[in-house]
Amino acid sequence: MTYERMTSETKITLDLTDNASDFNIKGLSPFLMHLVTILFFYSAFGGRILIEHDGLEDEHHAFEDLGISLGTLLNQVKASRSPLIRFSTQYRPMDEALVRVSIDLSGRCGFYSTWLVAKPQDVQTETLDEFYKALCRTLNCSLHLDVLKGENRHHIHEAAFKALGAALKQAFLPSSLLISTKGVLDT
Repeated sequence: MTYERMTSETKITLDLTDNASDFNIKGLSPFLMHLVTILFFYSAFGGRILIEHDGLEDEHHAFEDLGISLGTLLNQVKASRSPLIRFSTQYRPMDEALVRVSIDLSGRCGFYSTWLVAKPQDVQTETLDEFYKALCRTLNCSLHLDVLKGENRHHIHEAAFKALGAALKQAFLPSSLLISTKGVLDT
């Protein structure tokens, strides 16, 4: 599946495949490319991402638009593979950091995070929050990200992307029945 997003601030082309060993990203800072590579590796999705952006140092617009693009494509995958396991909670450590991510592909969106109280905000964390919020809006999922331990922001962010990838992998597994007491998931 392919998705293109063009705004006055960014141009993103994203190809999503089921071949986890085939992944390439270009156009972001090394740290953000590192995080996205981790996300794809642990999710078992593959693909190609090409990003051109306005060059703002914090890459806010590029990373938010990447969340929109990825969520849009994953929502298409969700519709084509239904029914799915839908839920997943994953813990991932990275040295002293420990993060828990819980996801529900319910069709209702929201991003809830404890790092707003666990750590003071910085530009990098705010940029990543916008990625998570955009992903949730377009994937129509509920996402809880809890920083259980951690001192080093790099380790915290890396553990979060590992846990998110693993949660997506499990939530997107096929199910023999629709997991909903309502008998339907909101879209």
